[in-house]
Amino acid sequence: MKKKTLLISLLCAVVAGGGVLFWSGVPQKAFGQQNQAQAATTCARPVPTAKIQPAPDANLREFPATVQAARRVDLSFSVSGVLIELHGKAGSVVTKGEVIARLDPRDYQNALDSAQARYDEARQNLMRTRTLRSQSVTTESELDSAEATYETAEAELRTRRKALEDTVMVAPFNGVVARRYVENHEHIQENTEVLSLQSIDNIEVSFQVPERLVAQWGNVALDTVQVRFEADADTWREAKVREVSAEADAVTRTYEVVAGVDAPEKLKMLSGMTAVARLLLPASSGKDVAVLAPMTAVFGGSDGESYVWVIDDNQAPPVKTRVELGGMRDEGVEVLSGLEPGQRVAVAGVHSLSEEMVVRPMRAGSEGLE
Repeated sequence: MKKKTLLISLLCAVVAGGGVLFWSGVPQKAFGQQNQAQAATTCARPVPTAKIQPAPDANLREFPATVQAARRVDLSFSVSGVLIELHGKAGSVVTKGEVIARLDPRDYQNALDSAQARYDEARQNLMRTRTLRSQSVTTESELDSAEATYETAEAELRTRRKALEDTVMVAPFNGVVARRYVENHEHIQENTEVLSLQSIDNIEVSFQVPERLVAQWGNVALDTVQVRFEADADTWREAKVREVSAEADAVTRTYEVVAGVDAPEKLKMLSGMTAVARLLLPASSGKDVAVLAPMTAVFGGSDGESYVWVIDDNQAPPVKTRVELGGMRDEGVEVLSGLEPGQRVAVAGVHSLSEEMVVRPMRAGSEGLE
């Protein structure tokens, strides 16, 4: 019995020793690398991405634009009074010379009548004094006084007549009433804005051009400008640049461009309507070519600049990259600098990413955490 027990103990010892020798012979580094790879794959957050593509027709640049009237004026009375007529309603079309507002003229008519009476008296007195002076009946100083009184009365008469005329407001040009600031029967003070009038014969569009484009191309970039209205999306119209701001916007680093364009005959264009401005640039000649990025990939930083998250093809932290945006297109937004074709950018959850995370591109057709 003792021999049997001893034999079993010896056999267990041999098995245990063989196991120790086997495990000690396997490289521990291999197991560590496998565990690390599994942990990295498990911890890397999948992120929906899109690959950056070159912009087709890279010599074209499109920018969102806003319609504005070529002539804009806020009309007001140069005299005060009670408003008794106000014909111009917002959106109504008026013609040049048409009466659109009128003040109560009675006080100004009375003042004009009084001025007329004083003028008539001063004129008669001057004529009489001149006759007497020619007969040496009166003095030269009395004649001078009569002439001064007459001139004062004449000036007052012109002033009162002008004040009466100013109680009537007429349209200075053909246009449309954009806004009314007062209502009928209000007492308004002089120089109080009554309504805003905008021309309808010629319109302008305003859009922003990035400073990088202006720096690279200069005035050549604005040689050929075309405009397309959202209400008539199939037609591009030639436009002519009228104004270019001399200083870039402090936040967006863009220059405002105003271009004139003929109003469409069959459309009623009003200020604030949307349009698209297109610049036709010369052949590239070494200039950087724009790329397209999904609009969902772009987010604003606290510094007012635009950014995207660049995602590596393997698991790695995302890279927050500043980009300079160009115009909008149906396929996405133009990126003038900061990205290159072939790079991947995050297109969802951009506000929840950080550079401390480990991420990877989401596999095609996968959803959620895969």
